[in-house]
Amino acid sequence: MQIKVVIFLLSLTLFAGVPHAEQAKASSQGHDQTSLIPGGMSPIDLDGDGVDEIVVKAWRDNFNAHGFYVVSFYKEDENKRLNIIPVEQDDGGFSEILRLYPAAECWISDIRVDPDFLTLYQKTDYKTIQDKSRVNAYFYKLKENKEGIPGLPEWYFEKKYKVQSKGEYCDVREAIEAEIFNK
Repeated sequence: MQIKVVIFLLSLTLFAGVPHAEQAKASSQGHDQTSLIPGGMSPIDLDGDGVDEIVVKAWRDNFNAHGFYVVSFYKEDENKRLNIIPVEQDDGGFSEILRLYPAAECWISDIRVDPDFLTLYQKTDYKTIQDKSRVNAYFYKLKENKEGIPGLPEWYFEKKYKVQSKGEYCDVREAIEAEIFNK
């Protein structure tokens, strides 16, 4: 099992040299300098330092209309060790993955990244997937644990604030297009 993990991590570090990586990076460049994350491994600068981190977006099928994407983030440290970048949760803990739900009827959650923020968009207060509801935009900033505080990861996405849509939407992507979520 450890060999498989080592091979996977090695492939992540070597991926930037593969021509497909440049295509993924180019295709991830959305409007307003915000990246839509393509499937697979993508080099994307998450903190504006000019060095690409690695974002992995993979599909998890469950053979009904409710499969989902899993997204994880990685940053190489000064020792060339690849670190996972977890996302801070409301309870103070961390999640090493984000789940994105592109339901058959409407996307329930999605993310955008740029060098300033990771933004997670999620529907709120809905009973069925087709229900329209407000959309919360959670803004996270990549933070380094420079103080070496025990229990905190070396790098993590710190939750900064939340903005709620004015309108109600079935699909979070409609809210992203229709409303400006101020940073």
